[in-house]
Amino acid sequence: MRPLQLFFFYTLLYSTTFFSLSAKAQQDAARPDLSADAVITAQVSPAISPLPSVVRESSGLIFFDGMYWTLNDSGNLPCLYTLDANDGHLLRTVCLAGISNIDWEELTQDQDHLYIGDFGNNRGTRKDLRIFKIYKKDIPAGDNATVSSFDTIMFSYANQEDFGKRTQQHNFDCEAMIAFNDSLFLFTKNWENQRTVLYAMPAQAGNYKLQPRGSFDAGGLITGAAMSTNQQTLALIGYVDYESFAWIFSGVQGSDFFSTPRVRINFPDLVFVQTEAICFVASDSVAFSCEESAEFPSIFGLNIDKLLADSPIEISGFQAGDIVIAGMPTVVSHKLEFDIVHLPQPEFTVELRSTRWKILFEETFVKENDANKLPITIKTKDLEPGIYFLRILSGDHHLVKKIIVQH
Repeated sequence: MRPLQLFFFYTLLYSTTFFSLSAKAQQDAARPDLSADAVITAQVSPAISPLPSVVRESSGLIFFDGMYWTLNDSGNLPCLYTLDANDGHLLRTVCLAGISNIDWEELTQDQDHLYIGDFGNNRGTRKDLRIFKIYKKDIPAGDNATVSSFDTIMFSYANQEDFGKRTQQHNFDCEAMIAFNDSLFLFTKNWENQRTVLYAMPAQAGNYKLQPRGSFDAGGLITGAAMSTNQQTLALIGYVDYESFAWIFSGVQGSDFFSTPRVRINFPDLVFVQTEAICFVASDSVAFSCEESAEFPSIFGLNIDKLLADSPIEISGFQAGDIVIAGMPTVVSHKLEFDIVHLPQPEFTVELRSTRWKILFEETFVKENDANKLPITIKTKDLEPGIYFLRILSGDHHLVKKIIVQH
């Protein structure tokens, strides 16, 4: 294993705009294929939540001109939305004229340009993969602006031969892109093998046939990428089995990213949360967003220095773990039983939801302040075997846990 001190120089992520993380660095013995990398488990809470209702499917995120810029994915308007960095309220809308949003999945930037990745490809059938290049100087002022002048970059994967419909059963989807030097780099979302493949093309208008430049076992679906402002740290975000994770690559030199020392950060409390986008707000600060799922559309933040410290850290006036439960199994048969141990408010709501986020059980309870614990039982004998989600809401906080029903 690479020594952890290789990662300690991360001066990442000191910004009062974001909350801090508390966590314990640990080996992930359950994943032998990750044994060559450091693995950290972290608890998180939103820094900005909820986002404006117009941004329900945030799939790309950058920090530009002191604001967050984001976009929605397929079927939504071909627009960018700028958000206040402190509370997330909508500041302005910038739309592209004369095009549609087929499946916008990424937003990145360099010093002079914005790049919109319209290359979502869940079915594996697309032959019109494209990136829109906008000159920052061409973005008009005003709350509602329209950009009429932009370049289009077309591309295809040279190693894709089968364009038959294989929804979520192929390795030619992509939702992650960075601008680095004079090129654009793509990191694929491999449904079949949960690796990510690196492709590159010039950051210039044209039509390119891309060859793979390398890959690594991401251990999940990569949905966003970002390069630090000093171009020394690469961050990838994604999820696997309904749980979110990030990869941090340190000491980047050139574009051979996957040979760089890296650390994986698992977020087991972000269950059924579609973390879709990540960005750096400075060389030492990062944020990532999710679309509407178990969480409201939110922006999260990372503090790696504090992440490596094995101690609870206060988060914007409260601590991680405000909702504490005990005795809950991960696999159940006829009933789910657990104890409510601690809550921020005496009144709380318990939900059981399907993987499509449909409510199957919902009830509100009150825990007496002097009670050490409150037992909860939910009947699951009539449920089909499969994955379900327990959600507990109390005050402004909620907790989501994955369970498996087996009869």
